[in-house]
Amino acid sequence: YEDFHKIKISDEVLQQAIVWGKKFFSDKYLPDSAIDLIDELGASYVLKAKTKKNADIKDLEQVLAKMTHHHKMFEFDQNKALMNLSL
Repeated sequence: YEDFHKIKISDEVLQQAIVWGKKFFSDKYLPDSAIDLIDELGASYVLKAKTKKNADIKDLEQVLAKMTHHHKMFEFDQNKALMNLSL
């Protein structure tokens, strides 16, 4: 996905995609749910022609919010993601 979308995805972002994929897409199994998140993350860079080429947790959070239709879902702490459901 990095080569296809021409972005760099850190191990931290990949790990978080696994956690959130499992947690928020119960209708899918891993690795499909995490792959969907990563693919959408890459597509968001291509569609918006972002100049930044390193995806971070905040970018993944925005993709997840769009995919799950929540406007504000998370606040990220260095060690963990805290769920903060508010619509």
